[in-house]
Amino acid sequence: MFVGGVFTGKLVDKFGFRITCLSGSVVCCIALILASFTTRVWQLVLTQGIMLGLGASLIFSPSISVVAQWHTKHRVLATGIAVAGGGIGGMVFSVATEKIIDNVSYKWSLRILGILLFVVSGTSSMVYKRRIAPAQGSNARLLFTIARDPRFICIALAVMFINMGYFEPLLYVPTLAVIQSGTQSTSSNIVLVFNAGTTIGRVFSGLVSKLIGPVNANLASNFLCCVFICIFMFGVNTVVGYYVFSALFGMISTLYLAVNTHILAHEFGPQVVASSVGLSMACCGVGVLIGNPVQGVLYETYDRSHTKFNAVSAWAVACFAAATVCYAVLRWLVGHKHGVSCFQKI
Repeated sequence: MFVGGVFTGKLVDKFGFRITCLSGSVVCCIALILASFTTRVWQLVLTQGIMLGLGASLIFSPSISVVAQWHTKHRVLATGIAVAGGGIGGMVFSVATEKIIDNVSYKWSLRILGILLFVVSGTSSMVYKRRIAPAQGSNARLLFTIARDPRFICIALAVMFINMGYFEPLLYVPTLAVIQSGTQSTSSNIVLVFNAGTTIGRVFSGLVSKLIGPVNANLASNFLCCVFICIFMFGVNTVVGYYVFSALFGMISTLYLAVNTHILAHEFGPQVVASSVGLSMACCGVGVLIGNPVQGVLYETYDRSHTKFNAVSAWAVACFAAATVCYAVLRWLVGHKHGVSCFQKI
């Protein structure tokens, strides 16, 4: 889903937001329906893995970028409300999927979800409209120009580090909660609380950004992620604590989705926001591809025998700390360019 963002900017520039997102809805629908007929693992990887991921990239990046073109003063708030749909969808679809599987079957759940996804995303994409004409010139040259800019490099490294550590709490906290509670339903409840937290955090990202500045918001949120992981993953052993952590981590860990879009549009121009957001999403994908396997190796090597998650938690802290440093450097670069002192909001 993330790596496909490299190509979404070019597709949006050529075909527009509406056609690109509608195409993604069709691809996702077909991918889920085809996945329901699979009988081999490689078939599931091809359909629900690669095909669904590529379709999702055609929906996700344009859906963030189109909002940034239509809003200036309240861009972070508008983008935050838009990406909050991911948190709401996580809550609704997880419960719906569980109910459908219990009452119908796994295969029919995929078919029904595919149709629902097409109806919701396809219908929404029909109102997408480009406001600003895309930048002229070669898309490859445009991507190269953006990618070599020190400000974008900071953002790219930051989101890569975030996604290298982001899934550690999401993957292992539900397991810890099940161990403490002894009930399997606690795991799904933890995920619901996390998704609720992401929804709230994304909506209020605009308010936080307005109060302290978008770059400062990203810097502070990643620093707090380090603090919360240290407190709750190393010092808490209660189910209530894991619920609190899931809510707090959900609220602050995904602020960058809305805030980065504003920073990219402000620093590089709204006419290239589709390409810049798509490129940054690809960097998120690189982080996922690195982070999850490393966490698996750390868990198998150091944590599995002790039924603890200290090694993977330390990895997550290191990743968010690295992201914090990247945003600190970005703050200096942006402040230096605009002549803003260290004590002003950026």
